[in-house]
Amino acid sequence: MNTTLVSRLSVLSVIGLGLLTSGCQTPAQSGTVYTPEQAQQSMVVLRGTIVSVDAATIQGAESGAGAVIGAVAGGVLGSVVGGGDGQTAAEVGGALAGGAVGSTLENRRKRSNAWTIEVKLTDGSELSVVQAQEKGVVFSPGQSVKVLQSNDGTMRVTH
Repeated sequence: MNTTLVSRLSVLSVIGLGLLTSGCQTPAQSGTVYTPEQAQQSMVVLRGTIVSVDAATIQGAESGAGAVIGAVAGGVLGSVVGGGDGQTAAEVGGALAGGAVGSTLENRRKRSNAWTIEVKLTDGSELSVVQAQEKGVVFSPGQSVKVLQSNDGTMRVTH
């Protein structure tokens, strides 16, 4: 294996490790998951009744890491496949295709199922909260719930 290929594979490995470790951080988007800043903080408790529950999707922001890793991997694979005058074209084509695939995979990875929960509060006002779905947690119209509001304005619906 030539040193250029080894060097490229090393760079790809470092970038891949960075992407994997960045995916370990889970934002607080559900009714029972809190950030460290929200823990042990007072919250305003509002009481109400669920009016409606609709399926939604939370799309996290893309970092671009998927596209970069895909482009590097595609370029490396293209350099292995191509030869002579076609090697540059194979590298560029591989990088473009890899970048597109990497971006698509990152986009899918950052997508989560959610609920849009509309609640009529005891004072008569209504509000709508979008939060991630949680396994085993069911919300239905007519249920009495609490809406918790953090100091940062974040709201979540809970039983």
